[in-house]
Amino acid sequence: MLRIKSKLTSWLTRLYLARASRRGFDLEKLPEAALVPLRRNGLDPVAELGEIRRREPVSKLPVPFGVTIWLVTGYAEARAVLSDAKAFSNDFGNLVGKAPGATAEQNPGGLGFADPPHHTRLRKMLQPEFTARRLKRLTPNIDAIIKRQLDEMDAAGKDGRPVDLVEHFALPIPSLVICDLLGVDYGRRDEFQRLAMQRFDLIGGTMGTLDAISESLEFLLGVVREQRKNPGDDLLGMIIREHGDDIDDRELAGLADGVLTGGFETTASMLALGTMGGVRDPQARENVSNGSADDTAGPPCVAG
Repeated sequence: MLRIKSKLTSWLTRLYLARASRRGFDLEKLPEAALVPLRRNGLDPVAELGEIRRREPVSKLPVPFGVTIWLVTGYAEARAVLSDAKAFSNDFGNLVGKAPGATAEQNPGGLGFADPPHHTRLRKMLQPEFTARRLKRLTPNIDAIIKRQLDEMDAAGKDGRPVDLVEHFALPIPSLVICDLLGVDYGRRDEFQRLAMQRFDLIGGTMGTLDAISESLEFLLGVVREQRKNPGDDLLGMIIREHGDDIDDRELAGLADGVLTGGFETTASMLALGTMGGVRDPQARENVSNGSADDTAGPPCVAG
């Protein structure tokens, strides 16, 4: 009986995920308790999440079809999980053949899906490229991108029309900066931006699932192969010149994918939420406008 139940649960899970990949995943259909980590009170997590942390810093989220998800909210517990790669692995290979829909071809690679010592080897290649001196070369392009997006917002807002800050500012800026960082050809930047946005869409159907990651990786593999032929002055070109024989195309595309996943959504969110914070707090907005680093005048800010 237990064996039949297990097979039925597995079949229902595959069926549900297949339908979700085609039609989109409706988060509202999950039990309310499973959505607590995603809920917000304004910009802050809901109070219930704090209560869960105090009551049970490691708790199981109620999700359907027998899928087990653990929510870790305690500080000490989170440190223990993040520091123990043997017990809590990031290696995507552990999902292949076990998680519905996970195949070896969908492995994003890169730092986010690797454990030591493989993670350590890749990190040593990438880390020197993120020094302040090397990143400073991006400043003129970043300034130009910001100015261009502000001009676009100004044009879109003529005649008093409302302008979507996320669409015209928060999303394009990190996407275009990452394009510069990776050396993506200018003519393909619209395609890159589309992939960047779709892979973070939790309700967008297939492009919000592992298939979106696969498409992004194929795109980045193409960028890597072009860089192999003619390395540029960008991140990928520098790694190829310095470590070309020690890293294959798939690994390098995985590193590029890690830059995308680590730098796109978080930056876009902070640009949008930071603007909202400034609108809600006039003193913080004034501090930023004046380039003030005096924390006694109001909430801390970053001097311009």
